[in-house]
Amino acid sequence: MYPISVSISVLAYNHKNFIRQMLEGVIMQKTNFKFEILIHDDASTDGTADIIREYQVKFPQIIKPILQQKNQFSQGVDPHIYFNWPRAQGKYLCLCEGDDYWTDPFKLQKQKDFLDAHPECSLVFHPVDVHWQDGSHPNDTWGPDSVKYGSLDQQIWVKNIIPTLSVMYRWRFHKEPLTLFPQDMLPGDWFLHMLHAQVGKIGFLPETMGVYRKHAGGLWYHPFNDEKYFVNNFWKHVNFFIYAERQFNKDYTSYIAEIFGYFVDFYQKNPSSNLGQLLRNQAPQKWDDLIKRLCNQSGSISMAYLRWKLSSAAKRRVHKKEYFSLKIGKALQNISL
Repeated sequence: MYPISVSISVLAYNHKNFIRQMLEGVIMQKTNFKFEILIHDDASTDGTADIIREYQVKFPQIIKPILQQKNQFSQGVDPHIYFNWPRAQGKYLCLCEGDDYWTDPFKLQKQKDFLDAHPECSLVFHPVDVHWQDGSHPNDTWGPDSVKYGSLDQQIWVKNIIPTLSVMYRWRFHKEPLTLFPQDMLPGDWFLHMLHAQVGKIGFLPETMGVYRKHAGGLWYHPFNDEKYFVNNFWKHVNFFIYAERQFNKDYTSYIAEIFGYFVDFYQKNPSSNLGQLLRNQAPQKWDDLIKRLCNQSGSISMAYLRWKLSSAAKRRVHKKEYFSLKIGKALQNISL
């Protein structure tokens, strides 16, 4: 039924310095089954597409690219949904961004063997090494934290424990519509993990089999406290938790509070900014509804105290609406509005 067992969905954009290592990490895979690389280049301007063409010539049966002339992401188009996932032939699907790479030549075989042997599991993942290209942070390992957050099936609803490049899904969308996956939200990989955890258990292989790069051109390199982040991503992150509440019947109020907490922190340092008005204008009804939700009473407290309370509560992941009985209404409502 599946002549190709595993599809690998790759998004690339200005990854000239990384894409060759990413492709080599896939090509080196030793398997007893067929796999395909569905790679979408979003109109790179640095020569990334030329490297992809080079590899397509060498491996035409494996590498299946779409090379855009006009950037799709900037137009609100999700390349996974529109260009990669609909053409996936594999029973299983993996993700790997163009700036990450795999280090174990048996990664695909190990994960497929696991899912074949565990039909109750809808996905399986492994830890990865985190490398900071500029040396600004020490390298680390990204994986689950069973001591703090419980079993894997519990952890996934609390934090994103699954690195994008580490996952293999028993692909749910051969039989179900991709409309289950919202577009205007971040992080998309976490939502995709949740969608699969909704229909099966989570498997885990303890071997570290890949490298996640942190670099200045990456989406998750910059901190969540600068104006560019808020303008581009504030609502996408809020939308993630709104959609997650609807889809999975969970309460993510404290997570939404944490995002507003970052905004309050920014405003405290930049009191003359018109960022509050800008964000509200992007979605006025949603802004007002969320302010009401987060602030059950009117009043004001110091910005520093509000930031501390929002952060500490969110970091503890205390899902209690009583927390929001603090008198923080005016503190949020009066920010440059």
